[in-house]
Amino acid sequence: MQITTKTQMYDLLSNGTFGNRFRIWNTAEEMLEAVDNGFDWLVGLRCVGQPGLPYVHHLEPAQAIRLSIPLQETYQCGIRFYEASPDQFITIQGEITDYPHGYGVEWSHQKTHMREALSLQRFCDFSPRIPAIIRHHFNEPSYNDLIYLFDTYPNCTIEFTCYEILVGDLPGRNTVIWECRHY
Repeated sequence: MQITTKTQMYDLLSNGTFGNRFRIWNTAEEMLEAVDNGFDWLVGLRCVGQPGLPYVHHLEPAQAIRLSIPLQETYQCGIRFYEASPDQFITIQGEITDYPHGYGVEWSHQKTHMREALSLQRFCDFSPRIPAIIRHHFNEPSYNDLIYLFDTYPNCTIEFTCYEILVGDLPGRNTVIWECRHY
């Protein structure tokens, strides 16, 4: 299967197709229901559509709702609300691509959202096998999830963040997947 649009990717991510992720709410009402049921952490706000649209990080839920309307109007985009990343625990983040003759990985150790992290610090590696930096930071269940994605979506690019702690909606993982794509 080829994942050729950002919208297709978001739908698959929201459905849990790519494995471990933070909670995602498609509407403000869904997010507020989670708050009513005990969610007490920060959220992110993402414009859904074309690559490169804004993502606003670490907002209180009420702030995210207030900001969502002008973002939708300005960018003519759909909005998704995300459980925020506990950035203080990031060990590595970036993307790894399955090329015909090996794997390329770009990463950063910066403890901020990925766009900023990669603009501040970017390392690159290419290897015929999955590079050691990935094997070093992904715990075993997370690494097995990565292999499953490459088997299921050959030649894809996977965006990820690894943490010092277990995170996400699947037990025992230290890595979340943000995207799996072919565009």
